[in-house]
Amino acid sequence: MSKSLKIVIAVIICLAIGYGSGIATQSSITTWYPTLNKPFFNPPNWLFAPVWTILYVMMGVSAGLVWSKMEVIPLLVKKHFGFLPFN
Repeated sequence: MSKSLKIVIAVIICLAIGYGSGIATQSSITTWYPTLNKPFFNPPNWLFAPVWTILYVMMGVSAGLVWSKMEVIPLLVKKHFGFLPFN
């Protein structure tokens, strides 16, 4: 599988997880969130969707890059993620 395909798959998975969590918390946005005491530097509500989308895309790209490295240097990747002891 090519590197770009792995990145695309990882981005789609991350966006799907983000969409699912958005659906799960959607009801709380109209009831619970407005009751919070927010600081003066609280960003406007319209900013949350694009920022979270960008974050999920970047997480997907990162996951895809790590996934593509698993075939090239699997021991190094596993070691950095804590699956192998550092020796």
